[in-house]
Amino acid sequence: SLIRRAKEDGLNVTADVTPHHLSLRDEDMAPYDGNFKMNPPLRSTGDQLALLEGIIDGTIDAIATDHAPYTSYQKTRPFEHCSFGIMGFETAFPLVYETLVLSKAASFERLVEMLTVKPAKILKRPFPSIAANSVANLAVMDLNANWTYDVSRSPSKSRNSPFQGRTMKSKVAMTVHKGTIVFEDKERFAAALVK
Repeated sequence: SLIRRAKEDGLNVTADVTPHHLSLRDEDMAPYDGNFKMNPPLRSTGDQLALLEGIIDGTIDAIATDHAPYTSYQKTRPFEHCSFGIMGFETAFPLVYETLVLSKAASFERLVEMLTVKPAKILKRPFPSIAANSVANLAVMDLNANWTYDVSRSPSKSRNSPFQGRTMKSKVAMTVHKGTIVFEDKERFAAALVK
């Protein structure tokens, strides 16, 4: 690939991939469903395998959600006129966890690095860490969760996701930003306490 060659030539280039391009192919598209319209568009199984190869050999540095929430109007117009993009924060981790870790294509540590450390380095942002006396910025994941995605129950105001009805493995249980809990799956914690 051009990116691989540029890196071999010592050029300062980086590359990222989205969870939806790792987990969907053009054959998965529902006809004329704007929720599958994204840029770049979905491609073949061969292209998807090339993305996995790029992750395995280090050509691809990071995973980016490319979170693009839209109104219902923007995504239900005729396909050629609707907006490009999908919402992705809620489904990002489960999709890449399944595609990379559960399939054994990459380690859990590599996945975490691609979601946190690598983007911070690329953007020259402070390195993410969990340490005593530091302000917490973290997500707590339930790696054993099996759940079906229902976009109507999403905390997002948008509904433009191609993953409606998809069964997923792993789920965000809590998100802490600057020391404050900004999301908590109260149903999941209540169920854990009953056990």
